Amino acid sequence: MHRIPIQSFPDVVNQEILRIMKPSEVFLASRTSEKTKKLIKRNIYRVDEVGVKIARKHYGIRAAVYFQIGRKSCDVVGFDYIDHKNLCYFYDWKVYKEYQFLENTVIIPMLTNLFLASSWPPTRLQIHSIHSYVCDVFNIDASQLSVKFQSEIYHEFFDVGTVEKCTMTDVELESHRSMELSNHQKNINLLIVEHSQEIIQFGSKDYYRHVPTVIHRNAQTRANLLLTRFQGQHGLLENCFLSDFYVKALMKLWSENKMDNLVSMIAYQASQRPFDYEKVFEVLDDKMGNSEGNILNALRVEKLSEKRIYPYESIFKMHRIPIQLLPDVVNQEILRNMTPSEIYLASMTSKKTKKLIKRNIYKVDEVGVEISRQDYGIRAAVYIKIEKKICYVVCLEFRIRPLRRVDNGYQLLENIVAIPSIVPNHCNMPAIRRQIHSIHSYVCDVFNIDTSNLSVRFPSDIYYEFFDIGTVKKCTVPDELLESEFSMKLFNQQKNMNLLIVERSRGIVDCGYVYFYQHVPTVIHRNTQNRSSFLLTRFQGQHGLFKNCFLHGFYVNVLLRLWSENKMDNLVSMIAYQSVNRPFDYEKVVEVLEDKMGKSEGNCLNALQVEKPSEKRIYPYESIISQEHQFEADTFDCDGGYDVVRNSDEKRATIKISKDYFMFFVWP
Repeated sequence: MHRIPIQSFPDVVNQEILRIMKPSEVFLASRTSEKTKKLIKRNIYRVDEVGVKIARKHYGIRAAVYFQIGRKSCDVVGFDYIDHKNLCYFYDWKVYKEYQFLENTVIIPMLTNLFLASSWPPTRLQIHSIHSYVCDVFNIDASQLSVKFQSEIYHEFFDVGTVEKCTMTDVELESHRSMELSNHQKNINLLIVEHSQEIIQFGSKDYYRHVPTVIHRNAQTRANLLLTRFQGQHGLLENCFLSDFYVKALMKLWSENKMDNLVSMIAYQASQRPFDYEKVFEVLDDKMGNSEGNILNALRVEKLSEKRIYPYESIFKMHRIPIQLLPDVVNQEILRNMTPSEIYLASMTSKKTKKLIKRNIYKVDEVGVEISRQDYGIRAAVYIKIEKKICYVVCLEFRIRPLRRVDNGYQLLENIVAIPSIVPNHCNMPAIRRQIHSIHSYVCDVFNIDTSNLSVRFPSDIYYEFFDIGTVKKCTVPDELLESEFSMKLFNQQKNMNLLIVERSRGIVDCGYVYFYQHVPTVIHRNTQNRSSFLLTRFQGQHGLFKNCFLHGFYVNVLLRLWSENKMDNLVSMIAYQSVNRPFDYEKVVEVLEDKMGKSEGNCLNALQVEKPSEKRIYPYESIISQEHQFEADTFDCDGGYDVVRNSDEKRATIKISKDYFMFFVWP
């Protein structure tokens, strides 16, 4: 357990360590020594912003320094100012004396604890020094001070003229504290007004109209005020109650040089709210016709013929543009970068988003269900398959004993969405089957896959009871489970299975001769071994691919005889690859074929004719096996093989055989 100094690690290791650490842990580590601080500054990840967050708590006020990466905000360090009414209650807290960890944030000792006029200068000094320190650690310019007021506005926490970016709630926008903030902070470059859950009173106060850039997430009727009084440069207004009168007023004011600072204004109308924009078009079209007496007399209106892209340059480029407004080619690229579980969650946000995803989603080969045993119980997971890659989308967990919050709400676990199960454990199978079916159908719908082609995987144990009778079309099981009693029940219940894939397991395989699966139309066996003899003589399906076989010439000759006597009449193709370093006496098969080709009587293949075709032919292989296995280029080249013709119906098949394989193809 020797401690290796962090300074001795290479930078690439330190960068990975810093990514794993919480921001508050990075802050504390930076204070251990100047060497460590320099090392952190050299290897720290890039952040977009370091700011101060002020929030009202039940005991007083918390000031926290945070950093932001993209849309994610993380608190680094904070301190609590206790209201004098609660001071006795909190007097025993160690927060007055030493560092504490609360909610992944470092709480540090505060210089003052009462709301007195004399306490504000040291409070501002403390906030400024901590903000500057965190900016220094994360290599951010400390002069670009960002402030978030999550409840009430406390302008007293900051020196006059120091705030450059401010975020507040719409409920506080027209309060007297908002007015005091606008009077104290004349250098604000960006104001963001967030949507609150409280009832809002819309007045006509416009303390913020001179701020250069304004983002309002819930403008409603304030949109009309901003359209006519805004003196800044860039405006972005969401959830607006737009009126054509105010839009025309904006154009008139701009034409008369009364809104000369304006560079861009983007306003999104509230959904389900009518906007009579046609009246604006009427005025523009009327003016384009050189009409006199129009309200836009100071303007000339033109209809652009060529396509142009506006060179938008504003500090709120990070604004979320609704995905519905993006072109399909952009949405396709966005969906490629999202995990399947993120796509699933996005599709559930609205019907419009789901339709957009269905239109632009990439092609998947399969949507299936995997039932696996976990240490806590059983997991049922819906997955998608693209070529050979499997990605999990959503899962249900059935626990032996209830545990964790996964039973109460959605969770993300290892890039998979865990959703609440209808029943806490797997005791109510009809309800479980309905839930699995509905989730599988939903994911199939999102990824444009036929829901009736149900694929199932059992990586650990066979849980046949999780699916309705006759619904499974494709099944994947490990070879160690192939001849268990649950395997027998699975094949008895799922008579409509079209494809069985037997994967190679690491367990000890008991190669018996149970034939639960001999009637499945298509079988892929990755680790056939001694089962190859059974499959060569008893297989009643159409297509077989058997790997790692222990082939014997005797059983190959038996297959040829059975086929010649119409006892394996369903067989269309069989491909068997011999196990490496395992001898295959294929010469015995060749001897029988050559002997029969010489018109020998008393041969075991009396019901066949054997020919050696001279022309080059490619077998037209049409099986779903080709979607699961990549064949060599010359696999279906029948040049050099033997043709056998059945006397009873003139049915023709080609045999390819060597020390490494046996192939049997029936021609259509």
